[in-house]
Amino acid sequence: MVDYRKPNERVFKIIIPKTDREDMEEVADKMTQRFGGVTIFPFTIGYWRDPTGKVIYDDNYLIQSVRTVQRGQDHIAVYNADWGFMRDLADRAGSIFDQQSVMIEQDIIRGAEFIKPDVWRYIQKVDLPERGIKKLEKVI
Repeated sequence: MVDYRKPNERVFKIIIPKTDREDMEEVADKMTQRFGGVTIFPFTIGYWRDPTGKVIYDDNYLIQSVRTVQRGQDHIAVYNADWGFMRDLADRAGSIFDQQSVMIEQDIIRGAEFIKPDVWRYIQKVDLPERGIKKLEKVI
């Protein structure tokens, strides 16, 4: 049950240009080390006007992670440290991708949970060859 009076989860996001996959993986790896995992949205488009008024667009990745603060932890200190981490990561990403700025975001999650689909409960009981599991992962 989610306690809506006291949010205990935050989502942290960074948007980076879609260039070299290895560079994206470096950012994703750093966030995974910090938060335990990431979700990557591969289709994020940015539009803006340059100083001459010309409209520019680029393809980007949006990478996000969730932080859950456990009871008894100082949530303010944890979130402040996480925000400092994200600012440092954005600074590093700006250098890697030669960007004037890199957008990061932090937001409160009012309610979220990971739901395990019934198909995965079934798969755990069945001995599928590795090849079959990989095909199933692509479908789900």
